Amino acid sequence: MSEYPHFFEVNKINKDQDTISASSGDGVVENCVDYDKNTEWESVGSDDTTTETITNQFKDADGGNENRDIDRCIITGCNAKLFRIYTAYWNGAAYDAWVLQDTVTDSVRESYILSFTSVSAGQVKIEMDTTIVADEQKTISAFIMTVLIWEATMPMDIFSIKNKQKTSNRRLYNGTGQRIVQYDKWASAIEFRQISKTELNSLKDIYDNYNSFIVIVEPYDYLDAYDKPEDYYRVLWMSPWQQKYFTKIKSAGYNIKIQLEEV
Repeated sequence: MSEYPHFFEVNKINKDQDTISASSGDGVVENCVDYDKNTEWESVGSDDTTTETITNQFKDADGGNENRDIDRCIITGCNAKLFRIYTAYWNGAAYDAWVLQDTVTDSVRESYILSFTSVSAGQVKIEMDTTIVADEQKTISAFIMTVLIWEATMPMDIFSIKNKQKTSNRRLYNGTGQRIVQYDKWASAIEFRQISKTELNSLKDIYDNYNSFIVIVEPYDYLDAYDKPEDYYRVLWMSPWQQKYFTKIKSAGYNIKIQLEEV
């Protein structure tokens, strides 16, 4: 995985439509698919001899079974030393056998982006055996099944974080004033310069066809050399299409500015 920005489709697991269940902690299982980074699923009464499972069935708007394309799994806040991702296909009458897509063994961190060949799946599940610290409860903050829609091949020329703020002025009992600043949603400004026409077309496709999407702007930590999928945001492309063209040298010379705001 590169250190350059990655754009993904929104979570293919729809908590308001699908059927999601857990082998334990079922009452809080939706916490791992709700985009809220402050909540999590946690197992109940588990230890390293217990395999915990979260299973999701994709459902259409009428409650029927359906398949969705996936090729990535973003998982954060995962207290599991050994875990596996499976998918199963709905063939119109029954689910085919589970297919193992990826296995993580001897994990020492809680966040991953797992990639596999694109599959059409009617069910997905994660199985967790042991925990990073032995015999703790298993946890997951985010369980996102998705599709990679664009991976930049160049660094950002400009990247600034502009969190939305709410401010208010309060008069204290002693007559002095105090300004209260409340940070709300994440927002950013990104600029790419001298990108190719192919890269430009990929971004235009996102602008034209995706109401919202997931972005991981800096997926790689330069100091510790590990992926940072916990820094994901479901965003809207807020700015109008802003394209400039400078030169035809090697068909690279396009400048694009993007303003993103978290949903």
